[in-house]
Amino acid sequence: VLRLAAGEITAPRGGAIDLAGSTMLIEELRRGASLAEFDFAIDGPLEAVGAVLAGPPVNLMAESRIAAADLARGRARVLAELDFPLQRQIAREDIRFRAAGTLNDVTSETLLEGRVLSAERLELSLSEEVVALAGRAALDGVPMTGRWSQALGPGADGVSRAEARVTVSDENLRRLGVGLPPGLLSGAGAVDAQLALRPGVAPDLTLSSDLAGLALSLPTLGWSLPEVQTGRLDAQVSLGAVPRVEALDLQAAGLALQGRVDLVP
Repeated sequence: VLRLAAGEITAPRGGAIDLAGSTMLIEELRRGASLAEFDFAIDGPLEAVGAVLAGPPVNLMAESRIAAADLARGRARVLAELDFPLQRQIAREDIRFRAAGTLNDVTSETLLEGRVLSAERLELSLSEEVVALAGRAALDGVPMTGRWSQALGPGADGVSRAEARVTVSDENLRRLGVGLPPGLLSGAGAVDAQLALRPGVAPDLTLSSDLAGLALSLPTLGWSLPEVQTGRLDAQVSLGAVPRVEALDLQAAGLALQGRVDLVP
């Protein structure tokens, strides 16, 4: 076993990465049977960590619309395991890679184009099949708790997906570029959101809520929903330059409403 007491590497971009405490183990030295096992203790700028992992042998997010080094800015503290056979030619399927850790003071402007995602702390999990981030965050200042993931490796479709519980209010919707008529919405409540991010296509957003804590008012219909009552809201939204509500289904306080909504920027 070789153990690194102190040391660092300089990434292709983003600065230096501290690797103190990392180890390398080779249990079997016979020809054709040797396996190198690395346990990396990684501490450094997230951009630098992403730049290193984007290279061989890991090739992280090589098929993604976002380069690993461009995923976010912040600080990464990660424990990673890398195993591969000691032979001249190493196939991708011979490499085993797993990592888990925390990202601190995170800011991303690439996960959702045109939006800023920020978080004090996110949990990272990574393997040959998937990369995922989870925790409490804010999108353009709107608080949420959720998980983002993207499939990796051969056959991955390049689509990343996010699931979150978002705090919705009239003010928060306006921060996201959704302008509702004055007086339509008041209060604050939780909405479950599912987001699909496809390369070159406006993101698709699915929303659902029991409307608890939210008050709705449609004076032209003589209808209102107080904050103390609940109902059901389901919506399909396209998040282009001007968001579009492609499908809306509202069931509450005796009102059943289906349709689509054109929003103003």
